[in-house]
Amino acid sequence: MNNLLNSNDVVTESICQLIEIHCENWVLRADAGKPSIQQFFSQKEIPLPKPTQVQNFVQTGGTEITGLGISTDESWWLVPQESHLKTSNSSFSVQLASLVEEHNKQENERTLALIEQSAAYKSYQLSGIENAATELLTHLIPYDWYGLQNSVGVSENKVISTVMQSVPIVIYSLDASHHYKLLIRRSFADYALSLMQHTAQLL
Repeated sequence: MNNLLNSNDVVTESICQLIEIHCENWVLRADAGKPSIQQFFSQKEIPLPKPTQVQNFVQTGGTEITGLGISTDESWWLVPQESHLKTSNSSFSVQLASLVEEHNKQENERTLALIEQSAAYKSYQLSGIENAATELLTHLIPYDWYGLQNSVGVSENKVISTVMQSVPIVIYSLDASHHYKLLIRRSFADYALSLMQHTAQLL
């Protein structure tokens, strides 16, 4: 069996597969633990994710939005794109920017901030045969990866911000399968891919 991790095409004999995905990436700076902020976004039907939690919802029109609770005062919002060539912002990002402005006017101070970081990060989907993707991550990050697991597999809707060797990386899971989404700074992406490819050869 070929143990090489393949980052371009799906190869059935590879134990791990890494596919690049394209999405808008927005950072919302807001204290998710503050009741007034929680209430404001709940009324707008945009639930803020709690720290280490993933919050998914489907926008009108069928677009699935993913919110990542990076910390108590920071969440990342991912909006899928058909390709990296897309230049116009999504309707969700326009809506989010409008809500930030509305809330800041209500509070008469800049309590919320919205920053786009789409160009700064590359996004990938990591999967593998059985638990190969989990084993790969276990070898590369200092985090107790199996601490994310429950009795039936990988904990659902979890996100962590950690490092892969010396590369900052955000990893999240959407279900109990051993499939993950990775967000890596664009300037470190090639190095991170080479680390994963080398490690996959050793599994």
